[in-house]
Amino acid sequence: MTSVEPQAALLFSIGPVQDFIATARKGQDLWFGSWLLSELARTAAEAAQAEGAELIMPAPASLKGQSAVANKVVARVAAKDAVAVANTVESAARNRLMALATSVFDRVAASSLGAHFQRRNAELQVADLLEIAWVVVDEVSGDWGETRRRAEAALAARKSLRDFAPVSWGAAVPKSRLDGQRESVIEEAAFKGGEQNGRAEHLRRTFGVGPTERLCGVGLLKRNGGHVLTPEQARGARVISTAHVASWSLRRVWNEPPVAQSSVAQSNLKAAFERFVANLPDRGQSLSRVPQGHEDPVLGRIDGLVLFAERLAEDYEGPQLVTARKELSVFLREARSIVEKQGGRWRILSPYYAILRADGDRMGVWLDGLSTPEEHQKASTALAGFAASAEAVVAQHHGHCVFAGGDDVLALLPVATALDCAAKLNDAFTDAIARGPKSSSSARGSQDDGGAPTLSVGVQIAHASDPFRGALEGAREAEHAAKQTYGRGAFAVRLEKRSGSPVLIGGKWSELDSFRALQNAQDPSTGSLPRGLAYDLRRVAERLNGEDPALNEIRALEVDRVLKQKEVGNDAASAVWGRLGDRNPSYARLTRTCDELIVTRALAALDGEDA
Repeated sequence: MTSVEPQAALLFSIGPVQDFIATARKGQDLWFGSWLLSELARTAAEAAQAEGAELIMPAPASLKGQSAVANKVVARVAAKDAVAVANTVESAARNRLMALATSVFDRVAASSLGAHFQRRNAELQVADLLEIAWVVVDEVSGDWGETRRRAEAALAARKSLRDFAPVSWGAAVPKSRLDGQRESVIEEAAFKGGEQNGRAEHLRRTFGVGPTERLCGVGLLKRNGGHVLTPEQARGARVISTAHVASWSLRRVWNEPPVAQSSVAQSNLKAAFERFVANLPDRGQSLSRVPQGHEDPVLGRIDGLVLFAERLAEDYEGPQLVTARKELSVFLREARSIVEKQGGRWRILSPYYAILRADGDRMGVWLDGLSTPEEHQKASTALAGFAASAEAVVAQHHGHCVFAGGDDVLALLPVATALDCAAKLNDAFTDAIARGPKSSSSARGSQDDGGAPTLSVGVQIAHASDPFRGALEGAREAEHAAKQTYGRGAFAVRLEKRSGSPVLIGGKWSELDSFRALQNAQDPSTGSLPRGLAYDLRRVAERLNGEDPALNEIRALEVDRVLKQKEVGNDAASAVWGRLGDRNPSYARLTRTCDELIVTRALAALDGEDA
């Protein structure tokens, strides 16, 4: 009788994730950061397969393309080989990172200012980057769910025991502009020299930095990593800045009717933009580009950042900056004339954009209810399908998918399309779970939504010039609110303008239609809700502060009075009452609706009307 060889579960995690992705000042930093983590996870998964492990997550099929791979690898391996396999997998991930860094640093060192590159420090900083944790747990015979639970608990415990060691570099030099954590590896001598010596151009070509920008080894890898990828690896890369996403507030003018339908208007706009670029000091050579497939009919492949006068300082300085801003003003005047002559409505360029974070709810419970590794593999395949569809959904809403792996999505979106995109992502996630295996936890059900996984989405509305790390943290707070405040299977939107305190609203997906109605009622082009309505109603709430039920009817009468005084139409008034809920609004309900008016106005108007 042949005995069955004991098996073990191997869980392997690669970090840091969100903090690493968030340390970015340009679209290249964002994309390469997410691509790098996915590539290292792919390398780890392939190494596990090569060692004879049965890959559970990510789905084996997802390794064949260039789609994103989540940062956790789950595999089933012979117990006697498990530790050796884990060590091999870790070595493969670390070696892949250093191989990429070597290619990038070779290119930098060979450039015109390569003599000012502190390569050794850069290599040490990159080598110190990864936070890898793995555990091996003996498989419980016939109970994969219990095996996975034990492994997840062990991995969580291992992550809490981080290894800390003193850094092997350090000097009294400027810190990296990305996160301020590591020292710059670009010698200060590289930044000296007049404009006549082409300093800015040499800095851009050698290091990918501006005249005032310092980068550490990790930042240098992120900024220049795209240059060393093969065409297949770089396929689908979308290096788009937050400013480009925000610029949709203006670019939509020539991307939508009636201007988009006029070949003459399109031709005139394109000619005006080409004159603007030709009149720039360097004929636009230093301007950022978007990848093929993301061209704008007027801007072509030039990043929409160029439309923001204040952001031109990132590419020009001194007299060149003055000239660039003057030429931009000329182009915008010409463009407005062309658009209005065609019957289009000119929009004000807004520097605000949305960052969206989506995460599955009760995923652990769902996976715990899968009784076999085969079912877990099917779940991985379903989640891989969701990740692929998420990228398409974001693109359809004129956004940029920074990361989509498993049940996680991080995306940049125009403010006007953020809520619709969130709803479509929720639909895609629901469909993916329905196509996946049936979990015993879902069959047992729970108090909310039958125990099946749901999606929670947090949206942060932020200024394109503000640090991305802060915007990401705001999106994380919104996602947390969707899960905790609004009870999972929900959305939350956090508005953070440069004036005033952040405002947070949200609700269940079933409430989305009433939010959309409120947003549509505030669209300056079609709605009739005045700009100051939220503050007028807030004054009503403060004047009638209290929990006495007798005040509810008075509040309702006061709301009607304000709406009538502001000459609000019936449809728009119905949208307000749709969020108030009934004719007896409590103080809490009225104040919440005031916040909802503020944020939905931002969703309707910050894309170009009320910036």
